Amino acid sequence: MQNHGFFDYPGIVFDEIYYWIQGYIPNGIIIVLMSFLAAYISMWVYARFSKQEILKELKPRQKQAQKNLAQYDGPFNGLMPLIKNNLKLSAKHMWLTFFPALLATIPLLFILPWLSNNFSVNFPTEGQEIKVEVHSYTPYGLNWISSQPIKKLNHNQWLIKWPGEHKKIKLKDEYSEKILSLPLMGLSPILHKKQWWNKLIANPAQYLNDDSLVQELIINYPEQQYISFGPNWLRGWLPLFMIGIITFSLFFKWRWRIH
Repeated sequence: MQNHGFFDYPGIVFDEIYYWIQGYIPNGIIIVLMSFLAAYISMWVYARFSKQEILKELKPRQKQAQKNLAQYDGPFNGLMPLIKNNLKLSAKHMWLTFFPALLATIPLLFILPWLSNNFSVNFPTEGQEIKVEVHSYTPYGLNWISSQPIKKLNHNQWLIKWPGEHKKIKLKDEYSEKILSLPLMGLSPILHKKQWWNKLIANPAQYLNDDSLVQELIINYPEQQYISFGPNWLRGWLPLFMIGIITFSLFFKWRWRIH
């Protein structure tokens, strides 16, 4: 309960449910189910807070205005009132839908952090080579302490062999102050100093000390993939979730006749 931001608290409930079902339901199906939940809540919020009766009455007027504009074949001075009426109806529609649509995105802020924390990357296996990038005020004063050799790629990148369960790799600064130990307790590819927005969405791993010489540390964890085709950026949890939420949102829009 200590390392949670405001939007992370529903994740405590999701974690409990996930603990009991993860051995029975594939992660890809869980992501699709979460997209169903997100679409259901978001569309309900939009329908609840938008003025559906006014939008229902406005829709045929917009279609007729567009039809009149498309079919107009008269003098130029007769075109301007048609354009003005079209823009007026479009602006009214935008005004009526903007704030409800904005409210409908809020449920996503409670779901996306949990999905990202659980389905983005995996812990490496013991001995697997992982690239680590460190952004520091003193990049030449950093030292890795490990029982296995560590290959330095350039001034701020190293290739390490992931330690076993009872082994640690330590990173120290030029004053021999420990910055961190790998493996971390939580799974996060980016470590940084605590920021104001971490009160809303916390880092699941840890934070660097405020007085640390290191600004940011990036660990190239192996990514989880759920789609077996296309480029790598298309194979993660987010494209699968977006496909699901768009599909289910369109379904609820049709089923509930939302305007």
